[in-house]
Amino acid sequence: MNLIGQHNLLSQLYTAIDNGFPLFSVLVGCRGGGKKTIAHMIAQELNTTAIDVGISIADVRAMIVNSYKVKAPTTYIIADADKMSNEAKSALLKVTEEPPNHCYFIMTLENLSSMPSTIASRASVYWQDRYLASELEEYANQIGMPAIVYNFCDTAGDIMLLQPD
Repeated sequence: MNLIGQHNLLSQLYTAIDNGFPLFSVLVGCRGGGKKTIAHMIAQELNTTAIDVGISIADVRAMIVNSYKVKAPTTYIIADADKMSNEAKSALLKVTEEPPNHCYFIMTLENLSSMPSTIASRASVYWQDRYLASELEEYANQIGMPAIVYNFCDTAGDIMLLQPD
């Protein structure tokens, strides 16, 4: 995994994993900050199968139905959940009220206020820190970008967007 920074967040997550990770959690941070990468890291640490879920109402409903049928420990990752329709967000309410015991649900958001309070209040929320200039500079150097690039970026994802094909 190529993740820079986020030492406080990772410390919180490893503590939560050691103490019984919550069945429903939300990772909040800026675009390109590595939230989806972190969600997959959590699934790996929990020794579960990770399934990326789309944000359409059909995707969410299928995930809910399947989550009550799966036998193996599973982590469902809903990236960019801010972009879900209100109908899809409402459909999530059932699984937040009665999550299956062997399934974890991780949503990534840029803005927690985009989620209904009925859902956000049932989740364990983890916040990303802003990236330090030194972390971005180190990352730019690691991937062979000019060090000056980090001055124009807020996240590693921003740096990746500047890479030539």
